[in-house]
Amino acid sequence: MGQLPAQTVARPALVTGALLSVALTGCSALRMALNRDFDPPSVAVVDGRAESLTFEGVDLAFDVEVGNPNAVGIDVTGFDYHLEIGGERVVVGSSAETRPVAGGSTSRWTVPASLRFASLLSSVASLAGEDEATFLFECAVRLDVPFLGEISVPVTRLGALPLPKPPSISFDGVSLRSVSATAVDLLLKLRIDNPNGFLLRLDSLSYELGLRGDAWASASQDVGLELLGGVTTIAELPVRVGVRDIGAAALALVRAGGEIPLQLDGAMWLTAPLPQMPTAETAFSALAGTRP
Repeated sequence: MGQLPAQTVARPALVTGALLSVALTGCSALRMALNRDFDPPSVAVVDGRAESLTFEGVDLAFDVEVGNPNAVGIDVTGFDYHLEIGGERVVVGSSAETRPVAGGSTSRWTVPASLRFASLLSSVASLAGEDEATFLFECAVRLDVPFLGEISVPVTRLGALPLPKPPSISFDGVSLRSVSATAVDLLLKLRIDNPNGFLLRLDSLSYELGLRGDAWASASQDVGLELLGGVTTIAELPVRVGVRDIGAAALALVRAGGEIPLQLDGAMWLTAPLPQMPTAETAFSALAGTRP
């Protein structure tokens, strides 16, 4: 789990007269409560973190805490929340669960917020080339307070959310190294694009190579290749294919230097410099009509 850089903003963290004057259209009720020796409870977003981060999305968690400094208990009767990015509310939720807060104690609970990056980019297209996004989490906590009844206290947390994007693989060329009675040796030249502003390390990959819909060979391989941010890296992948697997028609094309509709599918395992995502896995697919 990784901590999200954030700034908590409670508007205000304590249930003050200024807030209640908005919520209750007047602070006479608060004065009455304070005259009866009732101190305002505290409400705050005390933590925000990424529970899980992948190239597909992120699962966030925000801890909300209510403190009751009085001898008499109060109740949290529910809350409404939303996550805002780029002026758009991308996650919205609510809860009507009641949580008692005994006198002199606190109650803390976690509010989850899951976000898929494809959905986010469709809502906020300006984030497509960004490595991170600023978010605003707001939670309006409903309290049942003696002498006042139910009040709503909004608290917020500001922070920055990483937006990692998966690298892509495409063909840059194929060369024929050798042909024997039993095997064909190919050298695949691959373009690996890292669209992020930070370095990724390609630790290993697994792949399946063949004609479209007809697999010739599959393997896993350690790579250990650094992919600089915003840069295309050219990598070479030697592949041996059995003559029996390649088929007579495809073998004739290879020998004649004809165009071969190659397909390369697989998965990459990467290391990233993100505390919320130190390692990652992503699938890839590359198609090419190429002459070896």
